[in-house]
Amino acid sequence: MLRNREDRYSYVKFESSLLSFLQHLHESATKPDLVQVEEGRISIDGNELSERESKDVISRMRLAI
Repeated sequence: MLRNREDRYSYVKFESSLLSFLQHLHESATKPDLVQVEEGRISIDGNELSERESKDVISRMRLAI
C-alpha cells in the first residue's frame, strides 16, 4: 500500500514539476527596466524593441554610459 502511494505521489516527480513550472515562470517574466537598460534591450508593454530602437530610447532617456 505504501509503495503504491509513493508511485502515485512521487516526491521526485513533484519536485521536477515544480522546478519546471518555476523555470517557465521565470523565463516569461519581464525584466525590470534598469536591467533591460543594462542589457541594452528595452521592451514596452511586452513588445521587445529592436537593438537600434532600444539604443535610441536609452539615448533619449540619457541613460547611455
